Amino acid sequence: MTTTSPATSLKRIFPRAPSRSTSKPLSIIDSVCSAFFSFAAVKLYPAVVDQPDPFKPALVEASLGHVLSAYPHWAGRLRLAKPDDPGRPYQKRFGRIFVEYGSPSDPGVLLAFAERDTPLAPLIPPLVEGETVDAASLERAGVYPELSSVVTLRPSPTDGAALAVQVLRFSCGGVAVGFRVSHSLADAGTLNRFVADWADVHRVALASPGSLDGVPLPHRPFEPELLDEHAMGDLDADELDEATEREYAKLPRTALDLWAPRPGSAPHPEGMALTSGPDPSIDAVDAALGRPRGSPLPWSTWHLDEPVSLRSLYLAPPTLERIWAAAGGREGGVSAHDALVGHFWRLSVRARDLTAGTEARITPAVGLRARLDPPLSPDALGSNFVLLASSSTSDKVAGAGGEAVAARAIRSTIDSASPAALGALLSHEAHALDPVRVQPYFCGEEHTSMSSWIGAGAYGADFGSGAPTYAEGVLPSVDGMLLFEDVPGEGRKWIERGARVKLALRNEVMDKVLSDPELLSL
Repeated sequence: MTTTSPATSLKRIFPRAPSRSTSKPLSIIDSVCSAFFSFAAVKLYPAVVDQPDPFKPALVEASLGHVLSAYPHWAGRLRLAKPDDPGRPYQKRFGRIFVEYGSPSDPGVLLAFAERDTPLAPLIPPLVEGETVDAASLERAGVYPELSSVVTLRPSPTDGAALAVQVLRFSCGGVAVGFRVSHSLADAGTLNRFVADWADVHRVALASPGSLDGVPLPHRPFEPELLDEHAMGDLDADELDEATEREYAKLPRTALDLWAPRPGSAPHPEGMALTSGPDPSIDAVDAALGRPRGSPLPWSTWHLDEPVSLRSLYLAPPTLERIWAAAGGREGGVSAHDALVGHFWRLSVRARDLTAGTEARITPAVGLRARLDPPLSPDALGSNFVLLASSSTSDKVAGAGGEAVAARAIRSTIDSASPAALGALLSHEAHALDPVRVQPYFCGEEHTSMSSWIGAGAYGADFGSGAPTYAEGVLPSVDGMLLFEDVPGEGRKWIERGARVKLALRNEVMDKVLSDPELLSL
């Protein structure tokens, strides 16, 4: 994708209040999330009239440094674990992630200011049902920090910030505040919580110019170990015990082994795999285990050479209600969210004309905070989610009654995520030779990958001029990916405001989905 990058000025921002030098292991799932590199999000704010400009660079820098005092590790350095690191043995296994912060050599948070000589308004998608828009327009306009601005850890570590922020001012005075953050540091909920905290600090500072000494900070304890405490069994044991493995097996997952040879010993497509075999430091362990291999990635089902379209559309509350009713509604044991995800999975399967009986799969992202026992705080920092799998045959998903089939498959998957099963999953991941070896998703003809930011707090950041006019996350230009997002408006529940769906599909499939008579009318 061609991106028009605005001219920028860069600074590195550090916590205003220094913290002691610390080296700390991230959680089991944070290490697994190093496979996902970084993700990006943006919040758009209209120009202010007859009030102070909330995005003056000096104030933005000062408030960001102040809130980082509550998140000091966000200005630190992410790196791979070393044998002599502090912590328990499982935290120092190959590929696990540590964060170092409180040192003069910290990379800080990368902050950029930029300007564009075009207005913001044309980039804000309308809340008009039936009108599809280009889902890549904001990315092309350069509202997001560059991919290279944030550290990567696999396959080859690069040094850099864990978080990059860009404040882009448009000719009309409107502002886009874009973020790129390492997925080992945050999921969408954690990022939005951080931005809301920053906005709260900023708004107080805007109203009372002067020293930030009296501006209160949120209490955001950095305790990744609390997630790990929910793991089943002995994390430091050399092997996973059989009882834990049996419990883990109850979870439906797409588990594709990057170390498994492809048919004919063909290599992975260039740039499409983080690893293709054990690192030399763990090769002897792999050999001692007999070099077991799982299912290889089905590259033949993914048309990597075909162009992909990115489109976005808004669904109004009445349409969401119809989709939910068609899937069986509350009486049918499915949620409105299950129904929405199942609806677009079904449309995608229909558009691909798969042979009857073909297994179609989707990988729901399932949050962990509320599903553990005892639950984590809703504000627990880090990446607290896992990818599970829902499946059915293509003819059942695409045929008559497919709305209910798809939604119930997704609900069944989510219901399988019991505290015991998730505890077993944590232990399973802690014992993996390499945390990025098994790929829990795939894309293309038979696999759909989805993420949902509905309920993640995307519209909760008011820097002094009100809530964002529009907020979104980046959807990669990869065939078979879906992203579900909140929209602004009145209504306590998301279904009362509507939802936005972003689709990445190869061109032929996209055309069929958008022309499907059941897209909005059921």
